[in-house]
Amino acid sequence: KYLNSAETCIYRKRHVLYNLHRAKNAIRKNNRCVLVEGYMDVIGVSAAGVQEVVASCGTALTSEQVRSLYRHSERIVVNFDPDAAGANAAERSLNTLLDENMRVRILELDGDLDPDEYIRHHGVERYQTRLDNAVPYFHWLADRARRNFDLRSADGRIEAWKFLQPSLSRIHDKLERMTIVNDLAEYMGVDGSAILEQFRKQAGGAPRAAPARPASPLDDVPKAERLLLGCLLASGEARAEVLPRLAESDWPANLRTGSILRALMAAAKSSGELQLSEVEARLQETDRPLLSALAFADGASEPDTALAQALECVRELENADPRARINTLQQQIRAAERSGNGEEARRLMTQLQELKRGLRSAVRVVN
Repeated sequence: KYLNSAETCIYRKRHVLYNLHRAKNAIRKNNRCVLVEGYMDVIGVSAAGVQEVVASCGTALTSEQVRSLYRHSERIVVNFDPDAAGANAAERSLNTLLDENMRVRILELDGDLDPDEYIRHHGVERYQTRLDNAVPYFHWLADRARRNFDLRSADGRIEAWKFLQPSLSRIHDKLERMTIVNDLAEYMGVDGSAILEQFRKQAGGAPRAAPARPASPLDDVPKAERLLLGCLLASGEARAEVLPRLAESDWPANLRTGSILRALMAAAKSSGELQLSEVEARLQETDRPLLSALAFADGASEPDTALAQALECVRELENADPRARINTLQQQIRAAERSGNGEEARRLMTQLQELKRGLRSAVRVVN
C-alpha cells in the first residue's frame, strides 16, 4: 500500500512482514496466518486464493514481526521452502514464535516444491488440505531429531532431547508442557518421566513466565495523529492537499509526530514519489521506530478515502488545540481578504474574537 514490493522487503526489516497489510483481514477471518519465506511465494499463494499469507522476505524473524501477527491471530502455519536452508530457517523462527505465545504448526511440502510451485503442480485445494493438516511444531521437531540423532544409543537420545529442550522450555503452561513431553517421549521411544524430572530440576517445577511485551512506539500517539500520518503515507492526493496547509501553521510542531510531519514535508518537496527511506533519513534515530510503526500500523487508510480522513484529522487536531484553531482562522481570514470576500472575512473575524475571548476566560479561571 505504501511501498513497492522490493522496498517493503528492504525497509525496516525488523518491523515489516510482506503483505501483512493486505492479509490481516483474512488472518482474522480464518484465525491463522501462513508464513512463507519470500514475496514470490506470497504472490503465488495469495493469487490462488489463500489470502492469509505473509513473508519474512528471507530475513530472520523478529519479535516485532511476530507481535504484529499476534494482534490478528495467535495461530500460525510455517511453510518455508523444503530445502535444508528453509528447514533451518523454520527451526530458528520457532523459538521467536513460541516466546510470543504463538500456537505453531509446520507444513513441509513434498517433491522439493516451494509453496507457489506446489500449488501450480497440485492445485490450491490440495494445498489447503495440507495446510489444514499441518503438524504441531513439536512433532516436526521430533522428526528432525530422529533424522539427526541415533535414538538407538543413549548418547543419541541425550543429544536429541538437548535439541528439543529449548523449544519445550518455552511452553509456559506446566500441564501443556507435561502433556507434550509425554507425547514426544512415546513418539521417540524414550522415558518421559526422566525428561520431566530434568525440567523440574531446571525450572523448580514452575512454568516459565511469559516474556513482558515492550511498549509500542504508538502507545503515546493520539489516534488522530496516527490516522493523519497513515493517510499522508498512503495517498499522494492527501499529501498534496494537506501538507501545504500544515506547513503554513505552527501548531503541528507541538504534536507527538511533529518531527515526522516536518520530515514528510521536506521529503515531499524534494521528490515527487514518496520514499519512506528518504523520510527516515531526515529523522533522528529515536524517531525512526515511530515512523516504522506508523507506516505499518493496523487500520491504515485506503488511498481513495485518505484525503477526506486526513482533513477530518486536521480539523480534530486543530479543535483540540485553541492555538491551532486561531492559526487556522487567521489563515482563512487572510485568504478571504485576498479574494475580496469581505463578508466571509468578517464572519471568520467574529469567530476568531470569540475564540480568543473564550481562551482568555479559561486562563482567568485557571489562575
